Amino acid sequence: MPRHHQPPLRTSTIASADWSGPLGSERGPQPFRPGLRVREEQPRFVGWLVDGGYVEIRCRMSLTHRSMAALWLAGWDEDPHDSGELCVVEVFGSAVEPGRSAEVGMGIKALRDPRLRDDVAAPRLPIDVADWHTYRVDWDDAEARFAVDGVTLRTCPRPPRYPLVLMIGVFDFPDGTETTHTPALEISRVAGTATREGQGRTA
Repeated sequence: MPRHHQPPLRTSTIASADWSGPLGSERGPQPFRPGLRVREEQPRFVGWLVDGGYVEIRCRMSLTHRSMAALWLAGWDEDPHDSGELCVVEVFGSAVEPGRSAEVGMGIKALRDPRLRDDVAAPRLPIDVADWHTYRVDWDDAEARFAVDGVTLRTCPRPPRYPLVLMIGVFDFPDGTETTHTPALEISRVAGTATREGQGRTA
């Protein structure tokens, strides 16, 4: 809703785990600003939490200047400092040259974790994001390695090593311009290593 998030947005997002504190509390995963309160209490659900190894997604995107698509591995936040993210792929339609190239965001976002350092870049790649591509991160205690179609493009030291939730979504940012386009993120495969509370998954 516009009064809770600026700029206004619409999103279709899935998360591999969820929880919240009691109704009216400020406890919950990934608050995007201070002062947010739980309006609908969520039971603890753990579908897939990862804390090292690899995660990859094979997908294609249909975006315009006012939309984006992403896969983030986001901190579980049961400890409020466990909030950092691994940005596996983040593409804004405004940074896409259709059929030619795109800026592809990847790296570490510290957010509210004082132990991490922001280390995100969006190199321009000669790929058409409307075609199928595989985006991947491999990480351990020492570093996170980000790759597209099997080619490692960035290495970032000291990634988060606590449970991370897969968050996959497509976003539209209404800006007053008229559009008949519906942004899309089409996925053929998501895979990764073993979890804290389950086995490795492939979807």
